[in-house]
Amino acid sequence: GALGHAGSLLKQYNKLALTSGKHPTSLAATAIYIASLKNKERITQKRISEVANITETTLRNRCAEMLSALKMKVGKKR
Repeated sequence: GALGHAGSLLKQYNKLALTSGKHPTSLAATAIYIASLKNKERITQKRISEVANITETTLRNRCAEMLSALKMKVGKKR
């Protein structure tokens, strides 16, 4: 499911040593968001950012960073 995929994304990202200085909550929220997109689950940026207590801008920025670092693409973002 999405949570297992999110954990895998975080492990891959952590191996690239790009997590320094990034708040763990924002990284976890980002991984969950990307995993939800990959699994075609409808969770909005707004909902994830509210639950994680981060801004949507932070989520979008971390998402772009993580996707680029992991050389991934996802479908349309919400």
